[in-house]
This record gives sequence, structure tokens and C-alpha cells, in this order.
Amino acid sequence: MITQVGWEKDGLEQALQRANHEVARLEESRSRARHYGVLAWENLKWYLVLAVAGFLAGPTVWALTQYYAVAPLMARGRPIRLGPDPAAWPEVGESRVSVEASLRPGEILRIKERFLQASDEGVARRTRFVLDWEIAFTSVACGLIELVELAHPGPAGEYRVTLSSSDDPHIELAIASVPADSSLVLRPRFLAGVIQRAGERLVIRRHWRFLRWQAWVSGQFRFFEFIGPCRLVVVGSRGVRVERLGDREGLPATARRTNQDSTIGFTPNLDYRPVRAETFWGYYRGMNPLFDDVFAGRGLYVVQETATEGPAAKAGAFWSGVWNAVLKVFGL
Repeated sequence: MITQVGWEKDGLEQALQRANHEVARLEESRSRARHYGVLAWENLKWYLVLAVAGFLAGPTVWALTQYYAVAPLMARGRPIRLGPDPAAWPEVGESRVSVEASLRPGEILRIKERFLQASDEGVARRTRFVLDWEIAFTSVACGLIELVELAHPGPAGEYRVTLSSSDDPHIELAIASVPADSSLVLRPRFLAGVIQRAGERLVIRRHWRFLRWQAWVSGQFRFFEFIGPCRLVVVGSRGVRVERLGDREGLPATARRTNQDSTIGFTPNLDYRPVRAETFWGYYRGMNPLFDDVFAGRGLYVVQETATEGPAAKAGAFWSGVWNAVLKVFGL
């Protein structure tokens, strides 16, 4: 009996020793892990602090640098002027949610299908796959493909076509009449259609400006000048407005500033240059781009009432920004 009790006591002591060894091993392992953790923190803590600070303050520092250092420097230089004073001025009609265009004998209308609402019976119709094969990339990028071509079928009379946006209630349309010996510089993404003489090519003059600071500032290196005679159907968010620049009583020719995202087009004789946005807060909060457009001289420019992000905005802000940047480089 005494021998059995001794064996049990020895077994318990051995089990206790094993438990103590295991606890000591775990404590040593925990101490080693704590040691490595403290050592890693001492070596990396400032890098981590800088990384967190950069993540939190980086966008603000970048915006401050862009606004107060880069923008004033980049906006210096002579303005861009694409042509001389025209012999006649374009006329832009009042914008409406729905506008009525007239087709006279010998005229055709090429329009994006989503803007065609109604037309008189008897108008000849066919599909026009590309607005102009000479600027096929521009036509594709701006959606000027698979157009509906409406033609006046007879030698006399006048046909009516009603135009309106079928997918965006905020879009308004206006018709810009460009007479002979006149022209209008236009961003094609604001162009919904063209009315011209049948059998005549739409004349589009392209201007490249790779070596100008203003082009690098605005990101737009190509400008499209639509030569008259023609009528252009332009679209804008919440409306299309025309600003006329000229002599005011007792004052020299004025200059006007507008949001860069709102600019639709302008007459080529105007001096065009980008300038820094008026307020840092508007730029920082994303309510205004870094640069505004300034037009000076005697002429007119066309803007939409509210700036829009473009058709790719719903696909995500990043890809919308990338796509809009690509279009802007090519003047679209």
C-alpha cells in the first residue's frame, strides 16, 4: 500500500515537472516573440508614422503644391489663337429640352439616334455608320457612329425634325448656324448632329498645339474647327449658353473666365488660355478643376450651364478620369 502511494506521488511529481517545463518553454517563446515585436517596432515605427501621415495628409499637400506652386508657373505664356477674325459670326439659337430643325431642299441631317424624337413623313432615311471617315477615331470616341441620316426628298418645301435626348432629362439642345466664311471650334463630344448640303463634305480643320504651355496645362493638344456653311446640333447639361465678348461702353474688350469642364466651343479668333482656379477650396473639394478657361477678344464662346463628368462616370471615378483624360488629349 505504501509502495503504491509512493509510485503515485512520484508520477504526480513527474507530471508536475513536465507541466512546469512546458510553462517555462511557453513563457520563453512568448518572451522571444515579444522581443522580436519590440525590436521590429523600434526599427519601423518612424516609417509607419510617415506612411500613415502621408496617407492622411498626402492629398492635401499635393493639392496645395498643385494650386500654389505648379498652377501659377504652368499658366504663364502667350494665349492660343487659332485663326483671324471671321467675316461673319456664328449664331446659336436658344437651348431647349426639345428643338425643331428644318430641312430645306438639298440638305441632310446626320444625328445620333438617341436624339431623334420625330420627323415629318416623307423624309428620306438611311444609316450613316461614321460621321466622317477622315476622323474615324474621333467619330468613334465621341459616339458619332451609327447615325441616322435624314434627307430632304424634293426640290421645294421644308420638312421638320424634332430633336430631344431620350436618355437624359437634364440635356438641352441648341442649333448653331455657322455661315460661309465663318467657323466654330467645338469639342466633338458636345456635338449631336450636323445639317449640311447633300453631296458636300463637312470641312473640319484640325489644330495641333504640342509645343504650347497652355496645351500641356489643359491637357488638350488638338482643336477641331468646323467650317461653314453648316448647322451644328450641340448639347449641354441644363442648357447651352452663348457668351459674347466685345467692346463695352467706355471699356476695352473684356475677358471672361469659365469652368473648364463647361466649355463647349468658341470662335477661333479669341485668345484662349487656362488660368488657375479662383479659389483653392473649390479645387480641393473637387467642385472646380485646377484650371479655368479664359477667353479674351471680340467673339463668342459656348458653354453648358452645369459641368458634367462625362458618360463614363457611372463606371467608376477612376476609369472615368482616365477616359476623359484620353479624350481631352485628342481635343474631344
